[in-house]
Amino acid sequence: MQAGKFKVARFQYGRIVEFLQFADTLEGEFSVERDRLLLAGHLNSAMCYLKLGNNVAARESANRALELNASSEKALFRRGMVNCHSLILAYA
Repeated sequence: MQAGKFKVARFQYGRIVEFLQFADTLEGEFSVERDRLLLAGHLNSAMCYLKLGNNVAARESANRALELNASSEKALFRRGMVNCHSLILAYA
């Protein structure tokens, strides 16, 4: 996928996160769905940032996903990928 497509995708995921992060008055199943979509937005943003080479933003998105679900395997994996990339860059 081209970098431009990742930028567009990251923008769209950012819009989802911006919209949902302040919708904290939802109750019941709507609250559960909001949290699920918010988690997906952060996870997908982290992936896009990784593909674009922005490790700082990728780590921040992964950490926000972990705040929503501390046992999220995808969030842990993406944060681990950021750490690996950071180590590679540090020793290159």
